[in-house]
Amino acid sequence: MSGRPLFCIADPSLRDFVGHHFSYDHAVAEAARAAGFETLVLGHRALPEAVARQAGAVPAFTDDIWAQRAGGGPLRRRQDALMRNRRFGAEFQAALPARLPPGSILLAHMLTHRQLLGLARVTEALPQDVTLVALLRYQPEMYDDGLSARAFARMRRAVAAGAKLRLASDSARLARRIGRLAGLPLEVLPIPHIPADIPPPPPPQGRPFHLVTLGNARDEKGFLEILQAIRLLRAEPGGLDGLRFTLQANDAAPAIATAIDDFALEMPPQVTLLRRALSPAAYDTLLAESDLVLLPYWRDIYEARTSGVLPEALCAGRPVICTAGTWMADELAFHGAGLLVADHDPAGLARAIRQARAAWPQLAAGAMAGRAGCRARHGGPALVRALMEPPPPPLPAEPPRRVQLLYPWPDFLERSAGASLRSNLMAAVVASQVEELRVMQDGAASPRRQGNILVESLQERRLIQLTKRLGWGAMLLLAGLLGGPSHRREALFPWLHLQRLVDPFFRRRMERLIAGSDAVLLEYGFWAGPVLRICRRLGVPCVLTAHDVIADRVPGSALLRRLTGWLEMRALRRAQALRGGAVVAVTPDDAARFASQGVQALVIPNPVDLQAMSRQLPAPARVLLERLGHELPDQPIALFVGSYHPPNLVAVARLRSLGAALAARLGPQAPLIVVAGSAAPAEEAPGFRALGRVHAVALAALYQEARLALVPLPDGTGSSLKTLEAMAAGLPVLGTSVAFRGLAVADGVQAVVADDLATWEAILPALLADPARLARIASAGRALAASYDYRRVMAGYLRLLGLPDNPPPPLPALLGAAPASRGSAPPRLPVFSGGNLPTG
Repeated sequence: MSGRPLFCIADPSLRDFVGHHFSYDHAVAEAARAAGFETLVLGHRALPEAVARQAGAVPAFTDDIWAQRAGGGPLRRRQDALMRNRRFGAEFQAALPARLPPGSILLAHMLTHRQLLGLARVTEALPQDVTLVALLRYQPEMYDDGLSARAFARMRRAVAAGAKLRLASDSARLARRIGRLAGLPLEVLPIPHIPADIPPPPPPQGRPFHLVTLGNARDEKGFLEILQAIRLLRAEPGGLDGLRFTLQANDAAPAIATAIDDFALEMPPQVTLLRRALSPAAYDTLLAESDLVLLPYWRDIYEARTSGVLPEALCAGRPVICTAGTWMADELAFHGAGLLVADHDPAGLARAIRQARAAWPQLAAGAMAGRAGCRARHGGPALVRALMEPPPPPLPAEPPRRVQLLYPWPDFLERSAGASLRSNLMAAVVASQVEELRVMQDGAASPRRQGNILVESLQERRLIQLTKRLGWGAMLLLAGLLGGPSHRREALFPWLHLQRLVDPFFRRRMERLIAGSDAVLLEYGFWAGPVLRICRRLGVPCVLTAHDVIADRVPGSALLRRLTGWLEMRALRRAQALRGGAVVAVTPDDAARFASQGVQALVIPNPVDLQAMSRQLPAPARVLLERLGHELPDQPIALFVGSYHPPNLVAVARLRSLGAALAARLGPQAPLIVVAGSAAPAEEAPGFRALGRVHAVALAALYQEARLALVPLPDGTGSSLKTLEAMAAGLPVLGTSVAFRGLAVADGVQAVVADDLATWEAILPALLADPARLARIASAGRALAASYDYRRVMAGYLRLLGLPDNPPPPLPALLGAAPASRGSAPPRLPVFSGGNLPTG
C-alpha cells in the first residue's frame, strides 16, 4: 500500500449490474480516490471479472446479504444466520490488509441481520484510529431479532471502549427507528449514485411523452400497478395517444414475470419492455431519454426505506410520480417536481399520468430548478465528505408520523359499543395530525382504508383459534372448580389478559406492526403483555387507555377478581414505566383508584360528537321511523339506548316494570318507554316497546322524537357514553347516579338524578308535564356535553404523543357508520346493520 489511508467498501451483494450496488460502490470509490484515499472494494465471489474491473472490486464474500437456508424451523434458521454472520466477519477481516493506515474508513453497506454480528466482530478487532461505518437501509424488522440484538450490544460495548464505529442510514425515518433498536444514534448519509450531467429533455410537442421505470421489476416497486394503469389509460377515449412507456422488466420474481408475460400478449405499441439488465451506460441513456420516472412504490416497504432511482431522477432534472407518505415524498418536497399518488392505486396512477402530460412544462421547469440542490446534497463526494468529518449530533426528536392503534375487539368500524365509539373519535383526531394511523383489531374482517386511516384485523390461523377455544374451555373448568359454577363466566377478563401471552403468531404480528410505527395507542390492557415488551425493546412509546376498572367487572369470585386486578395493574404499571409511555383513565374516580396503587393516569373523558348528534334528518322523525318499520303510538317517548351488557340488561328489566306500572296507573296518557339496541330483543308490553337493533337513521330519529332519556343503570365502570349522547342530542336525562359517573352533573340542573327507582313512577310524569323545566335541563345538559366534544377532549392524546394540538377536520366516512349501542362491554353482535349517519 502507498501509506495513504484506505477507504474500503464492503458490499457482499456486488455481483452484477442488477440493483444499485455497482453504481453505489463505483461512485463512492471514485469520490474516495479524489479525496486522497487508497480504495478497496470487496464484492461477492461470483462477481464476473469484467464487472470487477469496472468496479475496481475484489471478490471476497461467499454470501450476498439475502443468502439464507431454504426451509427448516426457527432453530435451523437461527443457526444458518449465525453461520453466515461468522463467515461474513471472517471473510471481511481476511480481505483487509494486515495493517490499516491511521485515518482509514471501512464502509459496509446494505446489510441485514445476517451480517451484523459478523460486523461487530470486525469492530472489536479494528485499531481505534480506523473508522468503521455500517449503513443500514432496510426496514427495522430486518434488524429486530436475537442475533441483531447481540450484535448491537457488542457494538455498544466496543464504542464505550473507544472503537470508532458509526451507524448510519440514508433515511431520517429509518435512522430514528433503527436507532431505537440499536441503542446508538444513526446519522443520515447522502445517496452517492447520481447520473452524469444529463441535459434537459426537449419539449414534448410533436413527440410522445416518455415515461420510464428504472431498475429491476419487483412487486413492491408498484410494477403491477403500472401495468394496470396502462391498461386503464388504453381503455379511455384517446387511449395511449401521446404517451410512450419504457419499462425495465428484468430479473422479476416468478409471479411478476407471469404478469409481465400476460401483459406482453396484449402489449400496445406505445410500451417497450426491457427484459435484460442494463449496463450503467445504457441505464443513463434511458434516464436521459425520459420525460418522467414512475415510482409508485408500495408504502409498506418504502415509507421509510430509500430508493436510489429517486435521487438519480431528481439529479437528472426529471419529474417523478411517487407514492404519498413515503421517504420519496419527503425528498420531492426538498428537490425537483412531481406528483404524489395513493398507495396501491392504479386508477390514481393513471390520472396522475394524464395530469403530468398536461402539466409537463411546469413539471419539467420545476425539476430542472431543483436539480442543483439535489446534486449538492447527494452524490459520492458528499458521502465521502460526511464520513471524513466528525459524526453529526444525534437527530432531533420529531412528532410521530405513523401511529399504530391496537383495539382488542372486532367491532372498531361498527361503533357498536362505547369502546369502539371512543376509539373511533380518538382515531379521527390523531389521524388529522399524522401521516398514517393504522388500526389492528381482533376478528377476521377485510382491511379497509379511508384517507390516512387503515383498519386491519388479526385474521388468526385455525390452529390459534382451536388452541384458544381449548384454553378458554380449560379456563372455564378451572374457574368453576375454584370459584364455583355460578362465577365461572367471570373468568373472561383474566382470560383476555392471558390468552395472547403464549401466542407466537400474535407476537410476530405485533413486532412487525410496532417496528414500523413511531408510537402505539393501546386500548385496554388485555394485549399489554406482548405489546409492551415489544415497545420496550424497540423503544417505541405507548399510551395505554384503561376504558374502565376491569376488576370491577368480576364482582362474584374473590379469587378471579384478585387475579384480574393483578393482571390489570401489572399492565398499567408497565405502560407507565415505559420510556415515553403513559396511562389514560376515562374518569377521575378511575384515575384515583389507579393512583392508590401507584399508577398516575391522565384523565381523558369519554367524548361525544356534538355536531353529529344535531344533524338534520332528511324527513320528519316519525316518517323515517315508519319507513324503517317502527310505528310508534302517539305518546310521549322516553328513550333508553344500550348494548348487550349486564348493567344494561338490569336497566331494561327496571324500565319494563316502570312502563307497566305507569300504563296501569295512567292508561293512554302514560309515556311509552322505548329501548333501542341489543340490550333487549324486539318486544311489546304495556307502556314498553323494545325495538332491538335498529338502523343508524332510526336511532337519530328516536333521539329527535323522544321527550327525554332514561338511564337507570345499577352499576358500571368508566363513564356512560349513552348519557353524553342523549345530552348532546338535546334530551333531558333522568338517571341513577351511576349514569352520570365522571360527569359534573347537579341534580335538577344538567339532569335529574334519582337512585330510588320507586320514585321514578312519580318523577317521570311530573317531568313530562313541565315542558319549561325539561327545556332548561336539556339546555344545561347540552352545554355540558359541548365541553366533552371529541375535538376538544381527544386533543389530550395529541399532547401525549407530542403532536400539534390543532382542530381536526370532520370525521372521515370510514368512521361514520354508527350503531345504537353504548357501553364498554365486549361486543357480541353489531347493534346496527348499515346506515351512514354518525350518532356520536
